[in-house]
Amino acid sequence: PSDGVDFSGRRVGVIGTGSSGVQVIPQVARSASHLTVFQRTANYSIPARNAPLEPEAQAAHKARYGEIRQEALVTPFGIAKYGSPSVSAFEVSDEERQRTYEACWEMGGQAMLFAYNDLLKCADANETAARFVRQRIREKLVEPAVADLLVPTDHPIGAKRLCLDTDYYETYNRDNVTLVCVKQTPIRRIDPDGVSVGGERHPIDDLVLATGFDAMTGAARSIDIRNSDGL
Repeated sequence: PSDGVDFSGRRVGVIGTGSSGVQVIPQVARSASHLTVFQRTANYSIPARNAPLEPEAQAAHKARYGEIRQEALVTPFGIAKYGSPSVSAFEVSDEERQRTYEACWEMGGQAMLFAYNDLLKCADANETAARFVRQRIREKLVEPAVADLLVPTDHPIGAKRLCLDTDYYETYNRDNVTLVCVKQTPIRRIDPDGVSVGGERHPIDDLVLATGFDAMTGAARSIDIRNSDGL
């Protein structure tokens, strides 16, 4: 809502830890009396590094619109910011690869997927980036058991939409945040004042459904496509 939502003093639940969830969760945790996060699948999330744009930076970017459009036509995902990688993850030393991943992490955004040209084509190359990010995630978390739930292990990095966040993992170090895994023990019931998982009931005043949206095929499905027979 344009006028915001006040969760002060409220017990809030969030279902989902994808792109929407990783952005909502830190914000809600700051004001809610308690936040319970219900997670099915852990996702890779990279620092967004959001910051205000100075007028000079905006003007310089706008002055290159035409050039940026052309670059986007020949870069992965149509994102011109990072350029097209030309080197394999295994054409460099372990030390150089580590430095590259460190630089990508500090840059934030989608930079990690542009580090090497085989990260999305070779499972072994992908694992070098995934392992780096998993380690960074663990470094942010105080409780090892929570880290075990939040570190993705069932898919390569980039196989799902790469999430971008601000203080997402750090949020789970707060005393007013609880993480509940619903992968093995699914949500059994949702009532007006609580969510039941297995035999445990979690009292909830407000429930946020961060369960995704049809980002890729939604636009195509909205087109009324018919053949010559009207079908």
